[in-house]
Amino acid sequence: MNIREAIPLIIPSTAFLTVSYIIVKMVFSFIFRGFAPLASSRPWVVDQVLNEIKSLNLKATPVVISLGSGRSGMISAIQKIYPQGSFTGVELDWWSYFTSRLQIFLQNKKINVLKKQLDRVDVSKADLIYCYLDVLTLRGLERKFKFECHPGAIIVSNGFVIPNLRPLKEAKIVKRKERFSFLPKGGAIWSPKSKKSKKEDKLFFYVI
Repeated sequence: MNIREAIPLIIPSTAFLTVSYIIVKMVFSFIFRGFAPLASSRPWVVDQVLNEIKSLNLKATPVVISLGSGRSGMISAIQKIYPQGSFTGVELDWWSYFTSRLQIFLQNKKINVLKKQLDRVDVSKADLIYCYLDVLTLRGLERKFKFECHPGAIIVSNGFVIPNLRPLKEAKIVKRKERFSFLPKGGAIWSPKSKKSKKEDKLFFYVI
């Protein structure tokens, strides 16, 4: 069998393996980590985050960094409010990173997406840091936030507290019903009684 004859077999097999990998990874994350890395924020969450950010009175050209940016849906929405700002998304999951880069390229958006360890990201110039990260990851970044962020920098954490920082403000996310949803009411297949299992129920605002 030559290469041309093998291509029709290779492409479907590769696509099947890719989809299988994504499904297995999402199920693993749901069960053992308490959240899905490929799950986008629900529309009402995006709307409320944007409303809260509008009330922060940021400068017209803010430096915004999204840690755990996924497919960059949230940071893309924030960019619409501050089109003259500087925007960077940071994501470790390779599939989310690839999808994000592709979407941003196709939509011609000025957002820089990095695949980088979160503790190696320079946040010294950030005016706003948006996080959708679990408690353990935030605990590891706490010292970085305290000593690297400039005074007045704002950190918005979606659903998870930064253990040893006192939030300036908390805002409960008001849920809206969706027309279609494949998830159970709690938003996760398995929800152990721990801080890690909470998801998109409250916003926490911190000022350095």
